[in-house]
Amino acid sequence: MKVKWIALALFCSLLTACGDEGNSIFNSGESFDHKKIDDSLIEGNTDFSWEIFRELSAEDQSQSTFISPFSISTALSMTYQGSEGGTEEEMNEVLGYEGMDKDEVAESYKHYIRYLTQLEDAKINVGNSIWIEKEFSVKDEFIETNRESFDSEVFERTLSKPEVVEEVNEWVDDETEGMIKELLTSPIDPNVKMVLLNAIYFKGDWSEPFDENKTEKREFQVSNDKKNSIPFMEKNTTIHYGEGDNYQAIKMPYGKGSLGMYVILPDESTNLESMIQEMDSSMWNTIVQNLEDTEDVVIQLPKFEVEYGLKNLNKSLQSLGLDQAYNDANFSAMSGNDLRIDRVLHKAVIEVNEKGSEAAAATAVNMTESAPAINAEFIANRPFLYVIADEEHQSILFLGSYYGD
Repeated sequence: MKVKWIALALFCSLLTACGDEGNSIFNSGESFDHKKIDDSLIEGNTDFSWEIFRELSAEDQSQSTFISPFSISTALSMTYQGSEGGTEEEMNEVLGYEGMDKDEVAESYKHYIRYLTQLEDAKINVGNSIWIEKEFSVKDEFIETNRESFDSEVFERTLSKPEVVEEVNEWVDDETEGMIKELLTSPIDPNVKMVLLNAIYFKGDWSEPFDENKTEKREFQVSNDKKNSIPFMEKNTTIHYGEGDNYQAIKMPYGKGSLGMYVILPDESTNLESMIQEMDSSMWNTIVQNLEDTEDVVIQLPKFEVEYGLKNLNKSLQSLGLDQAYNDANFSAMSGNDLRIDRVLHKAVIEVNEKGSEAAAATAVNMTESAPAINAEFIANRPFLYVIADEEHQSILFLGSYYGD
């Protein structure tokens, strides 16, 4: 299986006379303030992560699913800055930002993106850009908010030209270190007036790598009547380990531990899809809090790659309550023209091996006018759930299920 992490792209029929190029403010030396990262933003993103993942997992019917909820949230939050009235209220609720206004969301994103991109335990790149149809009118305040808070570059182009698709894909390819070569296909519909694009790339090495000499093929129980032979990595180590009524879980840190991958393995009598449909912020927090340093844990984990997408998120987002934004939308803070979301697309990729993990993700929103266990074993030889999270804020960056397919 091939795993990739994807860049987040929003296509919007929006805006504007903003020059040809935008300037990045999130340079490596740019400071951030933890106090300006609102806990409500992190909590909202966590709620949204599990809600959208449950929807997609149900659609995918026991196939490996992999997304970047952070990428999807970032793209939609950029769009949210241009919403008004009932559309603003709807997006606020779906994204989990109740109690926050648009300025607070923007300020939190500014400092959280700076925080992520300066972590030393992994390489994280977060790129945002806005591609605007020439001579389409977009409000300056909307553009400036995205430039200042989301570090959005701004490009004015004739979007329907084939060379613009090539240019956008080159931008995505560069931001994701080559993991995502193509996000858009030519031509872009003439009704699309703006594209908001976010790309996220992650590469982290395990604090304690697996020994490649111990990797060997073993059986993976895909379902009751199907087994696959796939490569398994193995090590015996001290690690954060926990058990619940129907699962085992581990946390494998990257670098010095500011980021980690959580792997949640249902017991043999529990169906992974059933567990996913029960997962929410409360259950996730319980699993994390139950982990304790445990000695002599034997870990066997598949070495795998997964590529997910291009996935249309419209059905899932509408199921979560994002309805007015697609129909009788109010994006008047974005443009004087009537705009609505046409579709939201997502693509993601991840690779997990003996050294660590590499991932990227992309989302496109098209807008158109209109107690410790000793000697434990964690043998992930059946479908499991995995999460890559920021340890400081417990923010979910990537989220996936693996079925051995």
